[in-house]
Amino acid sequence: MSPRKLACFLGSVLVALATARAQQGGESLGRDAASAGRAGVDVAIADTAAALLANPAGLVQSRARWTLEGGGSLVWLRSGYRDAFQTEEVRDSRWLGAPTLALRFNPDPDDDGRAGDLHLAAAILHLEGYRSDDEVLTQDYPVDPGIRRRTDYVRTGLHLGAGLRLSSTVSVGLGLSLTATDLETETPLEIPVTKFQGLSPLGQTWGELLSGQLGVERVRIAGKLDAEPALGGFATLGLRWEITPELALGASWRSPGLQRDLDAEVDVDITRIFGEPDPVTFPDGFAVHYEGKLRDFRSPARAAIGLAWRPVPELRVAAQFDWIGWEGARSRLEIALRDGDNPGFNAFVGSDRLVVEQRFLWRDQIGGGVALEWDPVENWTFRVGFRAQSDPVRRNGGDPLAPGYTRFVVSAGLTWRGEGWALDIAWLRGIEREVKVATSLVTSDHDGSRQSLAVDAFLIGLRFEF
Repeated sequence: MSPRKLACFLGSVLVALATARAQQGGESLGRDAASAGRAGVDVAIADTAAALLANPAGLVQSRARWTLEGGGSLVWLRSGYRDAFQTEEVRDSRWLGAPTLALRFNPDPDDDGRAGDLHLAAAILHLEGYRSDDEVLTQDYPVDPGIRRRTDYVRTGLHLGAGLRLSSTVSVGLGLSLTATDLETETPLEIPVTKFQGLSPLGQTWGELLSGQLGVERVRIAGKLDAEPALGGFATLGLRWEITPELALGASWRSPGLQRDLDAEVDVDITRIFGEPDPVTFPDGFAVHYEGKLRDFRSPARAAIGLAWRPVPELRVAAQFDWIGWEGARSRLEIALRDGDNPGFNAFVGSDRLVVEQRFLWRDQIGGGVALEWDPVENWTFRVGFRAQSDPVRRNGGDPLAPGYTRFVVSAGLTWRGEGWALDIAWLRGIEREVKVATSLVTSDHDGSRQSLAVDAFLIGLRFEF
């Protein structure tokens, strides 16, 4: 199967089931129900298949030969937007769902806990995503129905990994992730008029005419972009050290993602900005279709370190510190357009090609969390978690199409164990936060806006050991 066919297959199977959860930047927080119940504080624990992303060294903790894990999440995602053109706040609220599936293999249960103990795992786990759909009024579209602003983005993947004990107390792990990324968006694209190098009837370039005669520096063009699913990947390294039977240290590092450019179909139209086109200059109207590529759209590097401590057998306390390199992955997105099919529009641009840069202006994120697990009676575990993190979105870089505003996360969960099986349930909330944008660095459409995001996630998982 060719890479493109494989990407489309993964995209069609996984993208339709993907979701957004309480977020650390754009990433989901808590890969399965057990991890979510700890608010993602998992690097020193990592006792489920979510270890493939949190800390693959934790895979060695399984005692069964085979462990099958499956589950899913139901997410309530809520966003809000208002500015000078909105008479009332525009709200978007939707329920989304996503599955998880994993298989762990312990080739030789008899060597558990000794040097050379090797464990393998494979899992389908969601990485990041966001969906929204609303109608807003802007300075270019100040009357109903305004302009539609829509995003449907997901990155999910197949993750393979191994954990190996170097000694009875130290283990290491490696995870390799094959990702599928899909993006559809509909929004005005803000383009500098210097991009328009075609000659106007006055002998100036259209860019010079718009800038010099009309004082226009940037033009917002309504655009629709539909990308084909694209393959990518990254590696995760992990270390877990059982300092004492009661105290464990965990650390992990994830490489920056490698990502193929996303091939996309792009449609743009400036009819509503300029009115009816001149039949001589623009005989085919203001709408044009391009073939395009999305560049510089990658998953970020990440590092984490944490401790897990049992002061008494019934209680475990965990703490974790994280760094996520969003600045290297979400500073900007370049859209390279080619083969424009409207001769009049091509003459306006001066070419059948156009390069558009969409700015995100994210910065690196740091965060920390604590979690508590309590085993009051045999076969029952209760969890609570809390996470605080910096905002990766710069003060004037807020964009409702790419929100990353969650600062505080709380969670609760439980596990009920039977003979050879366990049921995990969790609830996780990204507390709603409003971001105020004065003068936007992304687009002037967002000047003076207030944007908010809140997420509630409900997760369930089943584990079977045999």
